[in-house]
Amino acid sequence: MATSGAPAVANGTGQEYHSQAGDVFAQEPSEDAGSAKGARATYGYLVGDPIYFNSPGYNPGSCTASWIVSGYSGWFILSAAHCGGGVGSTVYGTGSAFGTIAAKKSSPNGDSMFFSYYSNVIPYQIVVDPRTGARPGPGGTGRVTGTMPTSSQYSGVLVGKMGKTTGWTEGRITGTTSWKGVRAFVTNYWSSGGDSGGPVWQATSAGVKAVGMHVGSISISGIRIGAVYIPIDTLLSQWGRG
Repeated sequence: MATSGAPAVANGTGQEYHSQAGDVFAQEPSEDAGSAKGARATYGYLVGDPIYFNSPGYNPGSCTASWIVSGYSGWFILSAAHCGGGVGSTVYGTGSAFGTIAAKKSSPNGDSMFFSYYSNVIPYQIVVDPRTGARPGPGGTGRVTGTMPTSSQYSGVLVGKMGKTTGWTEGRITGTTSWKGVRAFVTNYWSSGGDSGGPVWQATSAGVKAVGMHVGSISISGIRIGAVYIPIDTLLSQWGRG
């Protein structure tokens, strides 16, 4: 659980962002949480929805959005830092603008960003395949009930990924690598351009566990080695987990 002594991450405006790791996945945000409080929703965000940066539904530079993170200054949505423009850039959904990039961490400090969402958006900590609408987990609800610690992520473990381009794919962890300065995991699930930022998860009998965030793939001499994700513990720690 983050405390008043937790490290802070400041953007160019001096605003601080602190993740509250203990609360991030304890409940799904609703109209009583964060910037959506008291608002009438015109867009319900689900973990795995596509995001765009030039106009609604505009493909070049588009990515996938990930976990909803609680902070002292509100609720934010995670995605990959190499997606979109700089801090202050607009984030679009399939129909309209719905957020603004609040802060980024790029090489050599990883590959993640927070974006804030507008007051007419209600985010739900529910994982969805953006291509088909299917949801993993018991009863096909997609409901997130916790996180998978990095210590439980090792070769042979089965994980799933949601992405704008390839949708729901699954594969096993095959090793580790360094991705833009942070330790990341290599897997054999399929991915492609536009999937960056998407949630990596594992379905259990107790619900869906947040495993990490997809950031890309690695190749050697033109031969694909595997897809890469940054573990959730690393992401939360980087953004001020106490």
